[in-house]
Amino acid sequence: MLKRLLTVLAVLGLVGFQLTGCGKQTTGLDTTSINQTTEGSISSSASDSIALSSIGDNQAGLGIMGLDALSGGTSCPSVSKQLVGQNPSTYTVSVDFGNGCIPSNYPFSQVTTSGTISMTVTLFTDVTTDKITTETIDAQIAIVRTRWDGASLSINGSTGIIKNFVWSGSTLSTVTRTVSVNEERIAATSVGRIVMHHLIALNFTYADTISGSTVTQRIFNGSGTVDHKLAKVTASVTVTNLTLAQGCCHPVDGTISILLTRDSDGSIINTYYLSYVTNSLCSDVALLNGKQITLNPCD
Repeated sequence: MLKRLLTVLAVLGLVGFQLTGCGKQTTGLDTTSINQTTEGSISSSASDSIALSSIGDNQAGLGIMGLDALSGGTSCPSVSKQLVGQNPSTYTVSVDFGNGCIPSNYPFSQVTTSGTISMTVTLFTDVTTDKITTETIDAQIAIVRTRWDGASLSINGSTGIIKNFVWSGSTLSTVTRTVSVNEERIAATSVGRIVMHHLIALNFTYADTISGSTVTQRIFNGSGTVDHKLAKVTASVTVTNLTLAQGCCHPVDGTISILLTRDSDGSIINTYYLSYVTNSLCSDVALLNGKQITLNPCD
């Protein structure tokens, strides 16, 4: 049962991130890979969609510095931006992976990427403080990621992000994001056999508390669905106050509920309720449908 739960979470594609001081990826919702047993051995990444916001981020999540960095001259992928409006500043950004780009953050043996990402980035600035207060990103994704042996993962859809920045003088103190994702993901083996076909629709928010340039806490709320077209099953997921803290690889508070239904008639297959009741302390235990389970220890 736990394996099925984690498989559902793995294909949600919510967010993968790391907090300084944590030896492992801070997951709770581990979206860095598709389950190899049930969904095909295809490498995925949070950078496919939602983490597109990082294209416009510096360490503390401020967009304009990220846009400046886009003119760094890297040829793979080819990135271009154009200022199309001011007050607020509006940019069109294109990321072109060509016919087989090898991004610098992936080893050659792991994956190449083809296709394009296009987005509109709008920055709202407080004229008194000259600080950016809101950033919006509307992105269209059409890419194919291919592993060295020919297995592939195609991603087509859209991502919308609204970021709000709160400043304490010249220091950024919090960043909140509202994110919506609508994607179709199809994974195939090297001989073209489809092993995964998902329709993903997500809407959620997360709030970061920032100290200096370090995110010390992140809180998720939201819901979404993943329609497993091959299995003809839909997973409906609700995340409530899921809290991750610096120095802990597991959530320290919050709940995740999952409802599995048949596409044919909407009948309920199963329900799961995962809760982290650790009084905001780092712990290797959680409750799954009221029963205690042991999580992998943090490094």
